[in-house]
Amino acid sequence: MFDIIRKRILVKLIFILTTVVLVVSAISAIYFAKKNADVMRQLLQSSVSNLVTISELGYSSLLWSLNKKPISVLNTAILANTNIVAINIYDEGEVFLASLSKDLKTFKINPESRDQRFVIPPHEGEIRFVTSKVSYDGNFVGKFELFYTEHFINEEIHKRNLHLVMYALVMALATIFIIFFVVRKWVVRPVLALTDVSKKISLDKDYSVRVEKPSEDEIGYLYDGFNNMLENIQSNEQELLESSSALAQAKETAEAATRYKSEFLANMSHEIRTPMNAIIGLSGLALKTKLTPKQLDYLRKIEFTSKSLLSIINDILDYSKVEAGKMELESIEFFLEDVLNNLASVIGMATAEKGLELLFDVAGDVPNALIGDPLRLGQILLNLASNSVKFTEAGQITIKVERAGNGEESAPDRTVLRFKVSDTGIGMSPEQAGKLFRAFSQADGSTTRMYGGTGLGLAISKRLVEMMGGTIHVESQLGKGSHFTFTACLGVQDDSKQERRTALPAELKGMRVLVVDDNPSAREILSATLESFSFEVNQAASGEEGLAELENSADKQPYQLVLMDWKMPGMDGIEASERIKTNDKISQTPSILMVTAYGREDVSSRAESAGIDGFLVKPVSHSSLLDAIMDTLGQKSDDRSCLLLKAPRDSEELKAIRGARVLLVEDNRINQQVATELLEEAGMLVTLAENGKKSLKAVQSSNFDLVFMDIQMPEMDGHTATREIRKWEKAGEHCRVPIVAMTAHAMAGEREKCLEAGMDDYLTKPIDQDRLIALLLKWIKPEKRETPPPPRSKTIDNGAEEIALPDRLPGIRVKQGIERVGGNRKLYRKLLHDFRSAFWNAAGTLRAHLLQGEIASIENIAHTLKGTAGNIDAVELSGISGKLEQAARSGNMAGINQHLDDFERLLEEVLVSIGRIDLPESAPAAANTSAKPVDREALKAALRNLDQKLKNGEFDSLKALNAVHDLLNPPLPEPLLLLEKQVSNFDFAEARASLAVLAAALEIEMKDTE
Repeated sequence: MFDIIRKRILVKLIFILTTVVLVVSAISAIYFAKKNADVMRQLLQSSVSNLVTISELGYSSLLWSLNKKPISVLNTAILANTNIVAINIYDEGEVFLASLSKDLKTFKINPESRDQRFVIPPHEGEIRFVTSKVSYDGNFVGKFELFYTEHFINEEIHKRNLHLVMYALVMALATIFIIFFVVRKWVVRPVLALTDVSKKISLDKDYSVRVEKPSEDEIGYLYDGFNNMLENIQSNEQELLESSSALAQAKETAEAATRYKSEFLANMSHEIRTPMNAIIGLSGLALKTKLTPKQLDYLRKIEFTSKSLLSIINDILDYSKVEAGKMELESIEFFLEDVLNNLASVIGMATAEKGLELLFDVAGDVPNALIGDPLRLGQILLNLASNSVKFTEAGQITIKVERAGNGEESAPDRTVLRFKVSDTGIGMSPEQAGKLFRAFSQADGSTTRMYGGTGLGLAISKRLVEMMGGTIHVESQLGKGSHFTFTACLGVQDDSKQERRTALPAELKGMRVLVVDDNPSAREILSATLESFSFEVNQAASGEEGLAELENSADKQPYQLVLMDWKMPGMDGIEASERIKTNDKISQTPSILMVTAYGREDVSSRAESAGIDGFLVKPVSHSSLLDAIMDTLGQKSDDRSCLLLKAPRDSEELKAIRGARVLLVEDNRINQQVATELLEEAGMLVTLAENGKKSLKAVQSSNFDLVFMDIQMPEMDGHTATREIRKWEKAGEHCRVPIVAMTAHAMAGEREKCLEAGMDDYLTKPIDQDRLIALLLKWIKPEKRETPPPPRSKTIDNGAEEIALPDRLPGIRVKQGIERVGGNRKLYRKLLHDFRSAFWNAAGTLRAHLLQGEIASIENIAHTLKGTAGNIDAVELSGISGKLEQAARSGNMAGINQHLDDFERLLEEVLVSIGRIDLPESAPAAANTSAKPVDREALKAALRNLDQKLKNGEFDSLKALNAVHDLLNPPLPEPLLLLEKQVSNFDFAEARASLAVLAAALEIEMKDTE
């Protein structure tokens, strides 16, 4: 590369020198050639002038005497000059006398016509002439014309110019040669030397090289500048290396912080969702039991607030996905009405509690069968609608859907829909609206704000809208409500998949329908939908107005159907319906469909006596309205969308999979109970496996229709278990069993990890019953199976004997723990019993693992204890278990030792507290009714063996203690807890004393061991 550069430098130098010298030489040659031509022409003019002067003297006497012969001689002498062409002579009267010329290729002398005057031939540009008068003794005697040519002088000029050019070329080449070698020596060689150094520096990256200055001239200054540049580069390189090192360290720190944040969010997600699963799941199960009105109210509020908390958690996790660029959209087939129905079910309670109306206004040309991400579309609508509900105290929330009419559609199989969420709430100022879509920003940001929220929902919605190829904006005024509008580009399914929602029997087409509603927006929306069904629709703004309209039309064309709103000022819908049914002025009593925004149960008792024929809950969709009308009029609807309004567990699809065998792999007992009851309620036969290793054995020994696999478990986690199951299936050509991940981890990438491990789907905790049933329907093949018996009754007889438990014990918040399990005291006592049985020796086990350096085992045990202690509301023990888990995960040995001491103290406190509770036979002890009696001889031998090992100070005393524990049935004697602590701390002398107390409590003789 550098050799090419050197050659290019020489070529450029030669080209420049040659060009400059040749240009200068050419200019000089041109200049001197012109000068030479001017000089020679001046000489010619001077020669001709002298010849004219001489000729005047010669012709003066000859013309006076008119002696022709001498004249001829003189003419001949003049023509002897090579430049003279011809002579014309005239007398004193200027009468032509004679002419003489010579052959110059352009003309020829005619000897026979000497009196013929010479004339310059046409186009002859080189012949000139001069005229001179001749006098003799002062008298004019005649004149002559002397013609001369520049031909010869031009030839001479050309010849000299040629010599001049040759001379200039020779001089130019000599100059180029001399200049080149001079410049090469004083300029090129130093520059090439710099080039060689640059090459060395470029290849070796050695900026310590310096060049020796060849002279003190400009080149020397160049060398000084080059050396200074190298010095600066070397200095900058050092600084750059230091900066790069600092930057790399900062990058590692930032990546570590990001990794820790992700791990923290993942762990927090898991730890929060685990108890949330229990709260929501057990609340849902408790709501199905026999409850007092107060208990029912409490549980509904618990369920509602739990789902609100879960929504906040989901917002935080979704924002972390957006921030990390991990948010992705699905592209699946779905129905728009499903999304709207789900939205209505989620926020319906909130709107009902505030007395708001929720209205859906879907344009008739909007396709229902779409392709996109229904979950994220629903999330956007839920965020916007929830925001409207939060800031609206009275009035309505309207969700309008229409096609975008600005030519945004790019293909026939795609459409751009415009969604508009409007409310009649408090509105916003322009300043508040301007920061609305920023993360953690809220319209009400004061410290005394009335409205809650994280400020993330709208920021997430904006990102999701942009991912759907749309835009979002808000229009709002203080006190006049807000209007959120966004667009989304979605795929459109085939025409064959679009629901025919307007398919009506011929006898119903053109039916007269009256809409009675005080809300003008609701009237317009209902009327537009009804008209799309080909009904003839009229409106009334009140019960009185509706009654009058029915009376006035009785003699004309009567109404067949009335859509009656419930809550209206003055006469409400029920009173109006009663009057319609009993009015004699109405000849044909119409069917009445009650439309309410608050649920059927709120009006059912009064509505039955009023004779109302059907109910329809707002918001109203096309399919729900059509189904309700068909049912009210006694017609059968073929529209499958009506199934969406029914509980999934009552659908025919769910009945087709009842009796399916499901393997539930879960290590947490509360989660086991929640998931088992939900699955059994859906008609599944459930088999439990506590870890991945047991799940592998279960799959290999039995046939299952579906496996729900937890991820984080002891012995073998869910990912490993799934891979092992897939290997076993492939090796033995066994049928592939669907596996669904069931975990509290909800961070970005967790779903992909599960699918990569061989799982088929993903279910997050807390378990959503609808999502659970949807997965059952998705992965279990419908077939005829033996139907399992109905799940055992979970009805709680509130009149039954109350189990006495204190509100608080040392280390345990009993009251909160009972509330966590829906007030089921028996269940809570069983959880306490199970906790004591499972973790009686957890401290000793942890210390044994610490001695053997098994840090991973410490992390797993601490993780399990953290969640389980939280389930019984042993808050401090759960917290210290979490710290111990984190210390083990990071390999912090000092932290493990520090937290282990606190852990042991808190665990002992909890275990002692549990031991103080008198466990009745009907509670946890009932589990031991089938247990074998204690083998007192074996127990006696085990106690004596333990005493001997303690006496000898043997380190396997812990194993001997475990043997004693295994021989005892819970509830365990309280002295055993102190003994366990002492053995774990290797306090063998004190342990022997405690062992003696334990033996005395068990009435076992130990004297012969001394």
